[in-house]
Amino acid sequence: MVADGEETLAALRRQRYDVILMDVQMPGMDGLEATRRIRDEWQAAERPRIIAMTANVLREDRETCLAAGMDDYLSKPVLLEDLRLVLSRGVRTAVPAPPPAAAAGSGDGDEESFDPKYIDQLRQLQDRSGRELVSPIIDRFLAEAPLRLAELRRALAARDDHNLVFVAHTFKSSCARLGAHRLAEICGDLEMRGRRVEWSGMEEILGHLQCEIEHLAPRLRAEKTGVPE
Repeated sequence: MVADGEETLAALRRQRYDVILMDVQMPGMDGLEATRRIRDEWQAAERPRIIAMTANVLREDRETCLAAGMDDYLSKPVLLEDLRLVLSRGVRTAVPAPPPAAAAGSGDGDEESFDPKYIDQLRQLQDRSGRELVSPIIDRFLAEAPLRLAELRRALAARDDHNLVFVAHTFKSSCARLGAHRLAEICGDLEMRGRRVEWSGMEEILGHLQCEIEHLAPRLRAEKTGVPE
């Protein structure tokens, strides 16, 4: 544990860390500036994942964290369940979208598209806590997916790169939480292109995203009962 951004940089220079839980508001150098310095000083393969810890939950506050280069965020007070989920989201972002046939899914690529171990981990946590977790999270995801797709289409139509990056990053995290790897990869590609303000080909990628959502939805509904379709 360190007291401020300067100490964070000093600790990283002494040894390598996989993850940093970065308090956004610290004395001296704050978490945002420390994150920018880390991204400037360390190559992507060498720097840790940076997870913002903040009491601010407004959309613009989250956007500020992502714009500074943070990979994810946790709202205070931090719950153990939320921390577990965030730590499980280490998904690559700069992966090309699959071709239309693969995105639509014929059943051959199911293992690459969806990894049920994340749902299994939720079930274990559900059994230990006595709280219903799997069904509400899947229901929320299935309700969220078409809304996120619509937001991405609106951002593309308006050439709003800032909002497109935010929505793609947020939805990528939701996909990773459920083990929906292909969806997370497509969102990561959208996020990367949005950061580059690279509009060419985005409409096609959004089509892949829609196909993969439609392909995955029945599988997720089946996971609610624990009986694969």
